Amino acid sequence: MEHSDGTFTCQWCATNFPRRSHTGRKPHYCTATCRQRAYEHRRRGARYPSHPWPAALPARKPTPKRYEMGRHYRLRHALRPAGLPDQRGRRETLCGAWAHTMPKRFGDRLTGPERYCHTCHTCHTITQQHPPTRPIDPPTDLAVITHLITRLPPHPNTADLFTYLGLSTPG
Repeated sequence: MEHSDGTFTCQWCATNFPRRSHTGRKPHYCTATCRQRAYEHRRRGARYPSHPWPAALPARKPTPKRYEMGRHYRLRHALRPAGLPDQRGRRETLCGAWAHTMPKRFGDRLTGPERYCHTCHTCHTITQQHPPTRPIDPPTDLAVITHLITRLPPHPNTADLFTYLGLSTPG
């Protein structure tokens, strides 16, 4: 772990030490002995059941490359990937209508009462001709956008945006 004064903390013995070389990766251990002990500790955990080994993270299911789905009365629409919702929580669709978001992706099979909704012909045609270039993941996209907005310099026009998003004004 790196400190503000340029020293590091050994991950095995927790002593502080300076960096020996300014090229290459940042050091994790103060000596080769500490690095070897940490390696043996990791291997011992993998070999003996009494020493638990941390489980591998589950494989993340890939997000399908589909647009988000919205519903306007009994018609399903594909939502535009960009744009803010209006005061009623609706977003603009590919065909130009405004629809409320749904938890499914456009093109997924629906169950329950939603299965009786018809698909917008214009949105369907646009999604066939212009599929999204990358998977749309709203939580990740929102986090990236929020981070970029907080890095904006103070400006009279951005104050309204910060208020709308419920963020504190930077600076």
